[in-house]
Amino acid sequence: MSLKKMDFVNEIAEKTGFPKVDVMLIIEEFIDALKDGLRMKERIEIRGFGVFKDIVRKSKIARNPKTMEEIVLPDRLVPTFKPSEKFRKEIESMRI
Repeated sequence: MSLKKMDFVNEIAEKTGFPKVDVMLIIEEFIDALKDGLRMKERIEIRGFGVFKDIVRKSKIARNPKTMEEIVLPDRLVPTFKPSEKFRKEIESMRI
């Protein structure tokens, strides 16, 4: 099962008593702020949760499986997330 944005909206609205429309707006703005920070190559740290940052994937030679033609994939920025130690331990303790 996967959680969707609306699942978060419903849960937060229920817990806080805020209207779903307002909660959706806040979540959308939070996501936009994360995207903007990553676009500007910023490291985004949320204490107790983790760090979002871009890493550079080096160029490489790949192969088209249909034609077996070699293609050069250029360097690219890839957004990554590294959970904080506290968050990682919380998740690990839940899985056991």
